[in-house]
Amino acid sequence: MIEISFNRSTRQTARNVLQAIALPPQKRARLLKRVAKNIATVSKSNITKQQTPDGQKWAKRKKGRVKRKAKMLLGLRKQIIVSGSSNQNHAEVTLKKGNYRMHAGVIGKAHSTGNTRRVHAQNNVQRKSEQKGCSREQAKTLKALGYKVYARRMNPGAPRGKKRVPTVKFMVDNFSTEEVRGAFGELRNAGLMPQTKSSWDVRTPSRRFLGASKEKTQKAWDRAFQSINYGRRRRR
Repeated sequence: MIEISFNRSTRQTARNVLQAIALPPQKRARLLKRVAKNIATVSKSNITKQQTPDGQKWAKRKKGRVKRKAKMLLGLRKQIIVSGSSNQNHAEVTLKKGNYRMHAGVIGKAHSTGNTRRVHAQNNVQRKSEQKGCSREQAKTLKALGYKVYARRMNPGAPRGKKRVPTVKFMVDNFSTEEVRGAFGELRNAGLMPQTKSSWDVRTPSRRFLGASKEKTQKAWDRAFQSINYGRRRRR
């Protein structure tokens, strides 16, 4: 959340403050709301440009997690609003509740300040078990670990009792979810599964977007004054 007011650090000049104090309450409230709208527009632009309010580029995604070069947090642009609690003394630029699994403000705060969360391997296993059949990634792992099945499943003419490592395609096309789970359990019991961490930290770097630079903030104030016909020279 970004707060715009007359008695806090909002980067406006002393001239702006004096001009605003001289306004009637209704005009003062309208002025602050328009400043907030301008700051909201800049904040949306920060997301589009993938940069902080001061123009610094955001930290990139961790290599390997996302291969495509898609921009981040674009969905949050539609969630940036001027709070309805704005009045003659202050206005707020904040995030509304959007089409996310959690409140957009929670996501925005995590990315603005940075966040560290603990991931447990058991949760990952549970999510993977929810998918049906065998994924290509799972098949590759089983093949690399040398998991074998009876050869007659792939070739009816193979000797009875003989086993061999199936191809990745065969596992993807034929293994059920239960068989995949059993295969990994069998390898684990045989001591063939590599040791893995039970939990680890995932760090989300800070990617601030709410707010504007000193220059853009001043422009927001100037535009707000102009929009209510204050500060312009009167025509003679």
